[in-house]
Amino acid sequence: MVDLMPLILSETAERMLSQMLDTVEEMLCITLETVLLMLFQMLDTTDRMAFRTLETAEEIRFQMEDTTEKMAFITLEIVPKMLFQMEETTFQIADKTDEMKPDTAFQTVVTTS
Repeated sequence: MVDLMPLILSETAERMLSQMLDTVEEMLCITLETVLLMLFQMLDTTDRMAFRTLETAEEIRFQMEDTTEKMAFITLEIVPKMLFQMEETTFQIADKTDEMKPDTAFQTVVTTS
């Protein structure tokens, strides 16, 4: 009598191996499709982020230019007023120091400076 057991086991192992290879092939295809989809989505997201970053940078630059112009204009308005107030304060200090004794006047000028 011929022992059929090794032949049956060999055929079963062959079928199992074939099924495993088919399953692995399907899994690899699914993984590849998923990776390609993710790459496409990442590229799309990166493009959108870069575009938004450029828009934001342009808006910030515009606002900075606008603010700088306003600051320059305000500075030109404020400086003459500040100079006038400094002159007024200087004259007031000079008037008060004229009224004081020399020692007190010196101390006032030194502490004010």
